[in-house]
Amino acid sequence: MDFSWLVSSHPYNKLRESSVEVVCHLVQSVLNYRFMKQKNDENSTSSSESYYLMALQSLSQIKFIDIRQKQIECLLRILQSNGEDITLGWPILFNIIESACLQQNDKLVVQSFQCYEFIVSNLLRYIPSIHLIHCINAAVAFGSQVQDLNVSLSAVGLVWNVADFLHSHHDQIKSLIDDFIVNGHKFVSIDLPFCEDLTPVQTIYAPMLDFRFEKVQFKL
Repeated sequence: MDFSWLVSSHPYNKLRESSVEVVCHLVQSVLNYRFMKQKNDENSTSSSESYYLMALQSLSQIKFIDIRQKQIECLLRILQSNGEDITLGWPILFNIIESACLQQNDKLVVQSFQCYEFIVSNLLRYIPSIHLIHCINAAVAFGSQVQDLNVSLSAVGLVWNVADFLHSHHDQIKSLIDDFIVNGHKFVSIDLPFCEDLTPVQTIYAPMLDFRFEKVQFKL
């Protein structure tokens, strides 16, 4: 896998395209096997999913847009085939999606946003409550990018979808997060000046409030 990653950054495009296809195929195949094994074996754990998703995430460090496009294509296939089974790997997936907004490439932004749209439309209820903050931060990233206006406007609409989901499942989300904290785990929040005195559940809503405020300022 390390060798394939190194070749994926090779300046010769045919060589790196072949290599990244190998990486993506391996990641997707192994995840398919792991998730199938989990369904058939109650003692199987999901900890290894993060390890394999990190291999896909490592492609984000490569500067070539064609490699990033292959990466996003692979991610979408994983979401479509195994999105309901993912548990621990959501922070990694959202990191891959958000990183597209930093590439200054409109095609990559649009392609990555397709993954985000699929998640919001089909997989929100499968995301553990403690990882919902990453979903909201991704909406903020897409809404704030300037490469594609349509994506930015669509992200605003998806924020309302996420907000509606949070409102509908507020009690359940609060209970799960409280249990998570009681068990000694750390809740990953955000760094905003007005979040210091908020509860973990309230901080989930904070990025949306900040995002909406920024949009109002932009329109003015």
